[in-house]
Amino acid sequence: MKGLTFLLGLWLPILLAGQTFYSGEIDRNTRWFGRIVLEGDIVVPKGVTLSIEPGTRILIQAAGDKTRSGKDPEKIEIIVNGTLLANGLEKGGEILFTSYTAKPKVGDWHGIVLKNRTQPSILRNCIIEYAYNGITCYGSSPQIIDCEVRYNHYAGISCEIRSAAVIENCVLVRNGFAGLNCELAGVPVVSGTTIRNNKNGVIIFDRSQPDLGQSPPVEGGSGGGNRIFDNLAADINNRSSRPIFAQNNTWGSADLREIPGLIIDQEDDPAFGKVRFDPVFRAAPALAANRRPSPPASPPTTAPVDTSRIAGDSLGTVNRSLGSNGTAVIPAGSSNTSAALQTGNGDAEADSAGSIADSAALAENGAPDSTLIDPEDLPPIATPALRETLIVYVEKPAVDPADPPIKEPVPEAMLDGGRRQYANQVLPVYPEVYKRTGFEGKVQIRVIVGRDGKPESITVLSSTDKLFAAAAEQAVQRNRYQPGTVRGKPVKFRIYETFVFQLEK
Repeated sequence: MKGLTFLLGLWLPILLAGQTFYSGEIDRNTRWFGRIVLEGDIVVPKGVTLSIEPGTRILIQAAGDKTRSGKDPEKIEIIVNGTLLANGLEKGGEILFTSYTAKPKVGDWHGIVLKNRTQPSILRNCIIEYAYNGITCYGSSPQIIDCEVRYNHYAGISCEIRSAAVIENCVLVRNGFAGLNCELAGVPVVSGTTIRNNKNGVIIFDRSQPDLGQSPPVEGGSGGGNRIFDNLAADINNRSSRPIFAQNNTWGSADLREIPGLIIDQEDDPAFGKVRFDPVFRAAPALAANRRPSPPASPPTTAPVDTSRIAGDSLGTVNRSLGSNGTAVIPAGSSNTSAALQTGNGDAEADSAGSIADSAALAENGAPDSTLIDPEDLPPIATPALRETLIVYVEKPAVDPADPPIKEPVPEAMLDGGRRQYANQVLPVYPEVYKRTGFEGKVQIRVIVGRDGKPESITVLSSTDKLFAAAAEQAVQRNRYQPGTVRGKPVKFRIYETFVFQLEK
């Protein structure tokens, strides 16, 4: 035991000597490489350049801010009034900005704040995680290319005060409020970027007008090629009065009839601007579509996201079915589930803070399943006969109108009772890894229920994540329904189950 203690005593000074601790203002051009530990705010003043070499790991202490400065005196910020040149390399040479703790959680540090309005910074092949805002472009217009911004409390990237940031081939994933937040006339140009598994994919306030793709593209603008899907509240939430171009992108659905349901815009409130998404990109774009997210520096064992600090970001009041572990999984079909949505009061400060409407509210309020359109329920499209088209008419046998045939499975609305009844309802188990990270999600499943009340067919229509999908599917497999009837006759019927996974705040 004494020998072990001696060895540890020898190694500890060596490990500490191999680390460089930084805080305060950088007064000259500086180059970082290797392992950098921040114990307080870093300020890059005007006229000074901070360059970061490929493969560098910037570890930000989560216990507090030694300088007690910046926007948040309790959390460390990298404030760039000069220039930041962080040029990493792919496949192992990425630059990592992460929390310096064994159990990182969202909001451990404040983030990177870029303020230079004349000299653009560059971030290429960087990973930014576990901050409040990953990157804040405060009147600055940096180039953010081939970066992954994830596990941040509020936004992955926030473009503010006329920021015209260029965002190319990035991944914005699993950020608490939005993948991309635009406010105070932010006008970023976004192309080839994957935006998924956030509360809002892109949210837009006041005079902001991001360019998410125009067809045909304009000089200096975005040609699209973004993949925006599987975001919890909305893929695009346009709360500004300006039209937003989001053309030539791929969405959670290739059906043009379904895409408006993924967007909040003028169709939902006349005060909002229209989101123009047509034409859509018909093939999966290269770039970010083929970019696989890198694993986090440490296994994410984070606390739930505290959205109480986000003004106007109200999910409403929800009567949840709670387990003993403090989590809530809200089945759409449950009769004891309700939600009250709130909207902002219209003033600029509240607007820029981010008032949202949760797209899961329809399910939580017990909306009829007709909000989901199955192709089988749509009437056939009449096609005009072309020249030399042979039209064959086959007379069908007469049917007694008093007893027309029933085509199974029937939609839920055709059941004698008008809706499903549960003999035994099972709630999904919240995935453990997401209880630690604070990640929330939603799953929609189509179920064909047999005449005996047992699920015969289960199809996942959409899901925030595969772990949520697996949990929901396992629960539905164990569900038992009251056998359905039409005019007293037993039938198979088709229903849609929607589950909203939320952590108890």
